[in-house]
Amino acid sequence: MYKKGIKEYMQEKTLLEQLYVKIFELCAKFAVYHESVMDAVRLIFPEIKCLAEDILYTEDLGLNEEDDRLVRQLLVDILQDLVQSITYEDEVLLEDTLEYGLKDFLEMFIAGDERLQQLKEESQNE
Repeated sequence: MYKKGIKEYMQEKTLLEQLYVKIFELCAKFAVYHESVMDAVRLIFPEIKCLAEDILYTEDLGLNEEDDRLVRQLLVDILQDLVQSITYEDEVLLEDTLEYGLKDFLEMFIAGDERLQQLKEESQNE
């Protein structure tokens, strides 16, 4: 278990991992407490945009050509759903996009099942 405070830990994690923890927490907040997460997503949208730009503008993701194209298209589709859910203030679309789109997408880039489980557990302990 991680013994440092959250501020120190967040500085050590990658942007992707930090964003994953935030998305995981928002999904839990919506699922468990049925609370709106719209404002929170608006606040972290610049981080989502920054990470998306990093992925979309990286020349080589280390995938074969077809998988590279599919990953980039999936990210664009997720971003379009996010923008649409925010524009129309559609909480259901937002939650679906976070839970089954963005969160799952970020999981593809987190190294190892153990690291992913660690991030989930740490998120639940906050």
